[in-house]
Amino acid sequence: MTTLPRVSAVLELWRRVLLEEVRVLASLHKPPSIFHTLLDDVRFLDERHAVAEQFKFLGDWQLQRPVVPAQLELSKMRYYQNAIQTK
Repeated sequence: MTTLPRVSAVLELWRRVLLEEVRVLASLHKPPSIFHTLLDDVRFLDERHAVAEQFKFLGDWQLQRPVVPAQLELSKMRYYQNAIQTK
C-alpha cells in the first residue's frame, strides 16, 4: 500500500514542527517547565497541564522519536477505542 509511506512522511513532518516549537518554547522558559519535560523525560509530564494536550502526538508525547508503523497502528487503535467509549 502506497499511502502508508505518505502518511508516515506527513506525520513525521508534523512531529518535527511540534518538536521545533517545543524547543523554541523551552528556550524561552526557565527550567523546570513543561517544555523542558517534553524534551527530556516525558515520564514526569503532567498530562493535566493545559499545554500538554497541545503537544500530544499520536496518543503520547514522544516527540523525540521518529514515527514508526507500530505507532500508527497504536494510534489508530486508541482512536477507535475512544470512539467506542464516547458512544
